[in-house]
Amino acid sequence: MWTRGRWDISLHEIRYGHTSSDLTYYEGPYAFSVADFYHQVNRPRYVTNLELGYHVTHQIHLVAGANNLANTYPSRIPGVASYLHVAKYDTYSQQLGQDGGFYYVRADASF
Repeated sequence: MWTRGRWDISLHEIRYGHTSSDLTYYEGPYAFSVADFYHQVNRPRYVTNLELGYHVTHQIHLVAGANNLANTYPSRIPGVASYLHVAKYDTYSQQLGQDGGFYYVRADASF
C-alpha cells in the first residue's frame, strides 16, 4: 500500500499457473468413452486487484476498488467436452473464478 497525503492505493498482481485435465467427450465418435478423453490445458492467468482510497477525515475513509480489474476468465472448453453445451469452463482444474471482475465502493468509519 502506498500513501501520499490523504490518498492511498493498493495494488496486487496474482499469477495462476497452467493446469490441465482430461474431460469426457459428450459428442462425436468418442462420446462417453472410458478410454479417450479431451485433454484441456488452461493457460496461465494474471489477475490484478486495485484499491484507491481517500481519507475525508481521520475517521472517514472512502474507497473504490476492483478485484480482477481486467475481467479475466478461465480458458473455455470446446462444445464436445461440455455436457449439453452448458459448461463454459473446466470446473475441475480452473485456476480462478468464472464470474469475472468485481467492482465496488466502500466507506470505512473508525471511532
